Amino acid sequence: MKVGKVSESVLKRSVLKRIHKRRKEVLVSAGVGQNFSAVEVGEDEIVVLSTNPSTCTPQYIGTMAFHRTLNSLLASGAEGIGVLVSILLPDGAREIAIRRIMDQVEVEAKQLDLAVIGGNTQVTAGVVQPIVTITAVGKCKKDGLLKQKKMMPGTQLVLTKWTGLTGSAILAENTYEKLQQRYTSSFLNGLQEFTEHCSVAKEAGIACSHGATVMHAVSQSGIYGALWDMASAANIGVEVDLEAVLLRQETVEVCEFFDFNPYQLDSTGSLLIACQDGAGLVAKLAKEGIVASVIGRVIAGNDKVVIREGEAFHLEPPKASGLEGRKGEMG
Repeated sequence: MKVGKVSESVLKRSVLKRIHKRRKEVLVSAGVGQNFSAVEVGEDEIVVLSTNPSTCTPQYIGTMAFHRTLNSLLASGAEGIGVLVSILLPDGAREIAIRRIMDQVEVEAKQLDLAVIGGNTQVTAGVVQPIVTITAVGKCKKDGLLKQKKMMPGTQLVLTKWTGLTGSAILAENTYEKLQQRYTSSFLNGLQEFTEHCSVAKEAGIACSHGATVMHAVSQSGIYGALWDMASAANIGVEVDLEAVLLRQETVEVCEFFDFNPYQLDSTGSLLIACQDGAGLVAKLAKEGIVASVIGRVIAGNDKVVIREGEAFHLEPPKASGLEGRKGEMG
């Protein structure tokens, strides 16, 4: 198998088919495109959980791991309570690596008033680079849980921020010297600042108050992967105008340099939102300083259609994440 998430067929065949529902309290469980789970613990009390491992550049790994997981939790409509942190370090790693990761996690948790409530830290010969796994815990009322099954044809799709921001920052960090052959230091330093846009907490709250029916945190597979996952989880189709997806010029240039597709680039910090009044939501977000655009709509059937310059094509299942699958090409 290739580096990155396993294919959808492998996930269905070797993971999901082997999971059997036993507890009536489990309201949302594992599935294609399903990035959180929900358990009923009281008459009107839901505990929501999400987990995700990260292996990105050590410079950002604590920050990225935190937000990749928490964003998925917040996309459920839940309020975050805390996180558990698992750190696996390779043989010979220095203690400062643990401190850097935990400092990053604590900074992000403090900003969102979350607790670091547990975890595990090990040095092992079984890994060659740090792996940080965050498990997020949250809560919500039963009627506040956003489920993919609520998506209906005609619902509009809104995307926040610019696609590919996080991937651009990681590329700049990992290939700084190579990119210096073409770009100035100020340009590259500006790219690295894109990690300041990793959280979806603010827009998730605004979207919920605006009546969002479903939300999906965009992550390592980019907007293409998020569209596929959201539609697959709801068993419904989508139609998207690619020209409506916001892109920073810096991302365009870096993707051209490495021949990357920016729509498959890590976009941690963007939120895909399904709602009835997309234009109204975009206006509300703009008042809070968050850029967003209406990029498409939900359609009947299962087709996942993208329109670019007047021509339509169908999305394919997400493959290995762009950055993970092509590390060797960037050295």
